[in-house]
Amino acid sequence: MVLQFSLKLNGVYELESIKNIKIDLNWFNKSNMDKVDDSIEVHINDLFDIKDYVELNRKFNKLTLELTSNFSAEERKKFYEYQKIDFELSSYQSSLAYYIALNKK
Repeated sequence: MVLQFSLKLNGVYELESIKNIKIDLNWFNKSNMDKVDDSIEVHINDLFDIKDYVELNRKFNKLTLELTSNFSAEERKKFYEYQKIDFELSSYQSSLAYYIALNKK
């Protein structure tokens, strides 16, 4: 699903693709983001019961090893920084999904 946003003057975004849900940007603070990440961490092993997830995870790990095996120390450091940023972006996306689920009417 593609989410589209429209900016409100009071700093609250409204999802156009999901009716009646307004996003309070103040909700996306470190404390709430950490709670979502902790909740995901507690349940992450449940995903290993899903065949498609296991296969994607295996492919991802294999590709990561193939990519990094020939990297110099500097390239490896840059790649791990890339992965860290990607994880942080995923954290925001997971938190958005969590927020939408909490506020679904």
